[in-house]
Amino acid sequence: DCEGAILAGHNVGFDIAMIDAECKRRSLKYLSKVASHRKLDTQSLSYLDVLTGRTKSAGLAAMGDLYPELCREGEQHDALSDARASLRLARVYRDMWTAAVRP
Repeated sequence: DCEGAILAGHNVGFDIAMIDAECKRRSLKYLSKVASHRKLDTQSLSYLDVLTGRTKSAGLAAMGDLYPELCREGEQHDALSDARASLRLARVYRDMWTAAVRP
């Protein structure tokens, strides 16, 4: 059960479209629950870094340059490592905002 889950990713709309296309390609019933989950798009959040001049791109590679903790030695550039980096980026933003709002 995924009740209460948050679907997170870097350009999460693209991720959902890819899941949908693969389900259709395999004649699988699309899990509409996925599309109805709350979403956290780290790429949209990354535009704050672009707007403030910290980086020129909101891409995940640029975020890895800005926040080195996103990258893990030996990780390949593939869907799974990108998903892990997106999760780490979400945590970076969470920690920054938490620190900013705490007295």
